[in-house]
Amino acid sequence: MITVIVPYRNAELYLGRCLKSLHDQDGDFEFLLVNDRSEDGGPEIAASYANEDGRFKLLDNERGPGVSGARNTGLDHAAGKWITF
Repeated sequence: MITVIVPYRNAELYLGRCLKSLHDQDGDFEFLLVNDRSEDGGPEIAASYANEDGRFKLLDNERGPGVSGARNTGLDHAAGKWITF
């Protein structure tokens, strides 16, 4: 399995296109969507993909704020043999 960690914060304008691209991939993937305290419509967009496709998993940044903390949160929950961001 390949884990793809997607940290996002206030990326509503771009997140849908990113997640659609991931959704269209075939193969053994898990997509960890890590909300880094987003204040726009990003969490709703992420939830719509998670409700539609079981490969998408929603996480909230459990570490310090910023992309590093969000990536580390994703690493804490990754199940794949291979991991990418």
